[in-house]
Amino acid sequence: MSIRPRTIATGALLALALAGPLGACGWKGGGDPARGYAVDLPPGWQLAPESLTPHLTEPRELLSAGTFPLRFREGPCNHMPTGALRAMGRADGFVTILERGRDPGSRWSEFTPRPERFAGSAEPQRGDVVDCLDGTLDAVEYWMPFTDAQRHFYAMVVLGRDAPEHVRREAFAVLDGLRFDPAAQPDWDASPSRGAGRGC
Repeated sequence: MSIRPRTIATGALLALALAGPLGACGWKGGGDPARGYAVDLPPGWQLAPESLTPHLTEPRELLSAGTFPLRFREGPCNHMPTGALRAMGRADGFVTILERGRDPGSRWSEFTPRPERFAGSAEPQRGDVVDCLDGTLDAVEYWMPFTDAQRHFYAMVVLGRDAPEHVRREAFAVLDGLRFDPAAQPDWDASPSRGAGRGC
């Protein structure tokens, strides 16, 4: 039985990012040791080469990945990657991770410990992405706050209405395979006024 590490020190994180996936055939390893994460992507998935939410300062986008070309475009709600998601098809999948800033006085009650499997803890919802795109994106959205490596994150999965089951499995498997470095703590302050970072 293989054990997939999640919280891991910087040197080992770099090695994992360069080494590639942990036992998944055809998957590619990637990540950013400076920002404290490593990720494995299935065939056909790609990391965004730039932030899809450059106007968002808190929380901050850590990474985004999808089954379609990802680039920033202005959208109706720039705190969410609505511009980029205009290119999403009905069979595509998309994953993004946002990280909250530091707030030593917060209890972070919204952020439960990272689940063993994200798919088992997620319920589909009509959230900001679908609302902001005003029905032009036929998709299902999942929004999952969690804590790991003494850091606080929001995970969002968006699946096209006709996304095949393997794309759904892959999207949640990308989340399950993320590894975070506890030494890479945020260097910006959390914004209490933004709360969960949702709302236009």
